[in-house]
Amino acid sequence: SYSSVTNSAGKGFLVTGSFNSISFSSAAGNLGGALHLQGAVSNPISSNTITRGYFNSGTNAASNLDFANSNSISLSTFTNSWNEHSGLALWYSSTNTFDQCHISNYQGRALKLADGASYNTVSASTMIANGSSFEEHALMITGSTGNMITRSFIYAPHNIAVSISSGAILNIIDQSFVSVAAADGISALTILHASSNTIRLSTMTSAD
Repeated sequence: SYSSVTNSAGKGFLVTGSFNSISFSSAAGNLGGALHLQGAVSNPISSNTITRGYFNSGTNAASNLDFANSNSISLSTFTNSWNEHSGLALWYSSTNTFDQCHISNYQGRALKLADGASYNTVSASTMIANGSSFEEHALMITGSTGNMITRSFIYAPHNIAVSISSGAILNIIDQSFVSVAAADGISALTILHASSNTIRLSTMTSAD
């Protein structure tokens, strides 16, 4: 608790075990990101708790969860300003919860759930992406199943705010506000090559 870590050439916080707690702490990382919960296919990690953290990175994802399950993250901020990466990215990680978090990227995408990132829940959170290039969305769900985004604000000034694609199934966006500011025919939300996803009790707005 109450820690600050800066690493200009590597990761900020690297967690490779379970049942750890990080609170009231900040990390700034460059290569490798500010926060990395890293397990392995044969040894996933779980049950870590992160609350009231601030994680910022310049040239990689501000936070990565790889083979990390059933972790709880709340009241935390994840930021990035690099157009090739995410503010927060989950890979092969399931049943994690994110509550009252702010996830943003000033040049690229905010939140990415990919390749087996399934049954995670994001609630009462904001996702903001300022990128305008391919895949620079506020929320990108691809190859993942059963994720729930609820009571959240998702905004992209220059790009599709929410992209659900490439085998994503049974994901739910619930009671959320999704908005795009660009006035050139860009949709607030797209579903491509994905099935059985649900959008309910949510508002979609675009400039057109």
